[in-house]
Amino acid sequence: MLERGSLTRRLVLVSLVWIVLAVAGGGLAIALAFRAALGAAEDARLEAWLHALVASLRAEPGGGVVLARGLGDPRFDQIFSGLYWQIESQNRVVAASRSLWDARLALPAGPDLEAAERVASGGVAAARTSGSHGWIDGPRRQRLRFVAERVVLQEPAPSAGETSLRVAIAADDEETQRAIAKLDRLLALSLGGLAAGLAAAVALQVRFGLAPVGRLVRALDAVRAGDRERLPETGPRELAPLIASMNALLDDESERLRRARAQAGNLAHALRTPLSLLALDAAAIRGAEGDVLRCRLEEVRREIEQRMARAAIAGPLAVRGMRTPLAEVARAVAGTLSRLFPQHTIEVDVGSDLAFRGDREDLVEMLGNLGENACKWAHHRVRISAGPADPEAESRTRTARLVLRVDDDGPGLAEEDAARAGERGVRLDERTPGAGLGLAIVTDIAVAHGGSLRLIRSPLGGLRAELTIPAAGPLPEPPA
Repeated sequence: MLERGSLTRRLVLVSLVWIVLAVAGGGLAIALAFRAALGAAEDARLEAWLHALVASLRAEPGGGVVLARGLGDPRFDQIFSGLYWQIESQNRVVAASRSLWDARLALPAGPDLEAAERVASGGVAAARTSGSHGWIDGPRRQRLRFVAERVVLQEPAPSAGETSLRVAIAADDEETQRAIAKLDRLLALSLGGLAAGLAAAVALQVRFGLAPVGRLVRALDAVRAGDRERLPETGPRELAPLIASMNALLDDESERLRRARAQAGNLAHALRTPLSLLALDAAAIRGAEGDVLRCRLEEVRREIEQRMARAAIAGPLAVRGMRTPLAEVARAVAGTLSRLFPQHTIEVDVGSDLAFRGDREDLVEMLGNLGENACKWAHHRVRISAGPADPEAESRTRTARLVLRVDDDGPGLAEEDAARAGERGVRLDERTPGAGLGLAIVTDIAVAHGGSLRLIRSPLGGLRAELTIPAAGPLPEPPA
């Protein structure tokens, strides 16, 4: 389905590229948005604890700090639980949660800011500083997310002094990372399944959309195989102009071929009578002049036969809807040969399912010439047989072919003579009547049909003429 250079491959690959880009882009956007949302939610949770911690702070005379009430989460009291708070004054830790035990948070340095306002005795004024949130390393290699604020704590009377503090809350980021990893797996599975489903849908869509093109190709193969003369005029509107143009081209080719063959036949009939009269006149002339005239007339006759043969086979591949049963023609030719050569036994071994993709007259011309040539040289026996061509040869030509064999039990030919026997006008034995055109005409017709003629040693002891020609498919099934 996805052969290199095919339209289906191009459509599917382009669609797959867009699907991958769209799904990957959508998945990346969802993952980034989820990470941002989780980070914002975690920062909001830490800030809520931080505000509660700042609100519970109380200053004592002498610069001490006490926590008026707890933060309500037992993890602050569990050692290395992953949830911590810490208070610093002049880069010195003055208070910390029990969960830190003997460890300390290594907070990044931040600028000292003056409080925006002052409150009554024992109150707190706070100002956020730049770089007041981020990640730090915690106890036991924990990765902590933290928020911090710089606060100013006013001591109670009579000293009424102020204490500048840095308050921080930190929490283990492992839970957030697990949630992110879970979402990533879910996105990979769901979006991967979505991409696979879309790819399958695209493949089905392309296959369904191009199905009429496949039917058109099969219809063309049927026309080429001789099973039909024209393309069916049913199909999508987009293909209707193409089908109409191709049918018009097929009709024009068939009409031109019909006219060419009709003209060739008319010309042959027109020339036959004058040539016969000239031959009679030449026969009446004695001496050297008569011999020269008869030789010239023979040359003219050969040239005319050659041109008529070429005209008769010109464009046979353009013939559409041709299907000639091989067995029927073989039996007819064998019957004719039996009357011409009653001393020979003519055997026919041709299956009834074999058919030639071409004109009946072309097949009669080829088989008749081969059979006549075999009978001229045979001692007693001539056999006509046929069968499918070698599958490997069919795969190379991508066309169904059959092989027609004509064997005789005559003397046969040497290998070098067999190569020359198919040349036009070549006669290997001048004692045998003929113009030396039979095998040449067979070769011309076979080549015009995309076939070939080969002369080899016959199992009967003489010569085998092996003719490879295109095969027609089986007859179409009658409508139910």
